[in-house]
Amino acid sequence: MRAVTAAHSETGHFEIGKVAMSGGSKNGATPSMAILHDQRMTAVHASVSPIWDSPLRLCDRKAWDELEATAGPMKHFFLGGHFGPIFNREALAAGRTWKDLQTFAHDTSDGVFVSRNIDALRARDVDLLFHPGTHDFVAFDLAWGGEHHPTLPIYLGANTGHGKKEGHPGKERDEANKAAFLLEHFFDEVEPLLEAPAIDHRVVDKELKVSVRFKPGSGEESGRIWWIYDRPPDGSPGYLTQLIPDENWADMVFDAASKTWRASIELDAKATHIDVFSNHRKTIRHQGKSYPTYISSPYTRVWLSAK
Repeated sequence: MRAVTAAHSETGHFEIGKVAMSGGSKNGATPSMAILHDQRMTAVHASVSPIWDSPLRLCDRKAWDELEATAGPMKHFFLGGHFGPIFNREALAAGRTWKDLQTFAHDTSDGVFVSRNIDALRARDVDLLFHPGTHDFVAFDLAWGGEHHPTLPIYLGANTGHGKKEGHPGKERDEANKAAFLLEHFFDEVEPLLEAPAIDHRVVDKELKVSVRFKPGSGEESGRIWWIYDRPPDGSPGYLTQLIPDENWADMVFDAASKTWRASIELDAKATHIDVFSNHRKTIRHQGKSYPTYISSPYTRVWLSAK
């Protein structure tokens, strides 16, 4: 905010106009929060940083009890934290109660989470794109976010997150989302990036049938799907360590009749649930250069047996 104010004061060098921000981790969280409070800011591209107000972040006691019953006592510095490092243990040790934690989280969340401000941001015509990573200790709530905020634009690089540099063997290596996002934001002649598609699924015999649909005329060029069985719950240590197996991906097929991207996954008979998401390419061209961009379908957990 101070940087924007300083730039606006330099009238001999800068015109007042659009302001885009980009960063990762705390440098992704900071602009994601700042854009809620400063209407001079018009776009955010953020990676491995908080996006949504999941129950763990809001100190929901039931969610924490269920997590610790599965994962044991939590010791990670960030897993389960509100908008940054976890403060629950220290607050409880200092005599605070779960009710105090919940009150604090409730009172501050409107001012920090993009998910609580979507309508206002869209009314301002703000551009957003998030790269949370599929295995990140700050963006630790993919399954909840995919279910409750499926229209937020995200790109999921398979097996990415803090400290995971290589990613999955099938991960897109030519992704140029940030450059294309900024070009599209500042120049009217640049084609728009893809919006988040809708995903549908059904179990037929021993297969999971997945279909992904974009708005007509979106211009998507490809589809690739990933899956992982029995992934540990959001916010658990296992969420970080259990990676998508190297073989668990496939290119999708476009069905011209239904205008959907389709895939069939042979199910593991022993699995209780399967997590799936797909990535889709659209090439943005500007001044003779091509920028491959990718958008993900909502991260989806499908239960194959009773919870």
